[in-house]
Amino acid sequence: MPNPDQALDFSNLEADIHQAVSANFIAVRKQHARSQRRMADLLDLSLSQYKKFENGTEIPRLHTTAKWSLLTGNNIYVLLLNTPYASLVPNIEPVTTLRPFAFVIGHLNPSMFTAWLKVIAASAELSCNYEESPSYEVIDLAKVFDNFEEKYYQNIAQNLRVFRANHGYSQHYVAECMGMSSQAYAAYESIESHSRIPLTSALRFAATFSVNTASLSAGTFYGEYRARQDKRLAAVHELVSQMPEGKRRSAEISAIMYSRWMQNDQTICLSRGGLLDHDEVVERRLKQIPR
Repeated sequence: MPNPDQALDFSNLEADIHQAVSANFIAVRKQHARSQRRMADLLDLSLSQYKKFENGTEIPRLHTTAKWSLLTGNNIYVLLLNTPYASLVPNIEPVTTLRPFAFVIGHLNPSMFTAWLKVIAASAELSCNYEESPSYEVIDLAKVFDNFEEKYYQNIAQNLRVFRANHGYSQHYVAECMGMSSQAYAAYESIESHSRIPLTSALRFAATFSVNTASLSAGTFYGEYRARQDKRLAAVHELVSQMPEGKRRSAEISAIMYSRWMQNDQTICLSRGGLLDHDEVVERRLKQIPR
């Protein structure tokens, strides 16, 4: 049980977090070959607001990082790379070592992800028993993002209340442990307030109580996405950790090439609000082959 009198030194943990998070935003955007304006549009932000994240003048709110994760395929922990929080968040190591695999982990449908995983396993003469439910619905970001913020924070408020009740903590105790006022924390638990929680507050909660930030999103579309993402991340990590360096590099290249091959089509579809699944992309590509 955390002791409020021995709470983490959040001032030191967050001293340079703006600069590190901004650098990670920029790195992922460039990896996806998108402009600041394009990222702002896809995240339903003004260009000036998005630039604040990349300039290091503002930390995004939790709903924005969830949208960013859905859009890029990256786990939100990627934003914590080179921050002190990286050493405090449970299970961050696979996220930091598997960045080249982010797109295939985040965006391939179950049958294609399973097939890709078994191919890279076979190339290294490794066994792979990974299975995933074949049911798949193409992510329609327009529908997911519609009223996303309100529904997302309603679920978080409920999850915070359940967590606190299960552990017998008072709101005052949790607030003290997180280095914030009781009034501010109470707003996070209020279903009516839809309080827009900063990423740093979620990180304080996760670091203090040794929980995954994904637990805050349980019951939401993003929570389901993160659960699948984490399962895939663990499967890829288990597999590539057994590979010799040459085979691992080949697997990385296959993931990078796959993502680049699909992203042109994905960007076109994203402008209409949704994501194409693999079969649609293949069909489109085949039609482009000269006969």
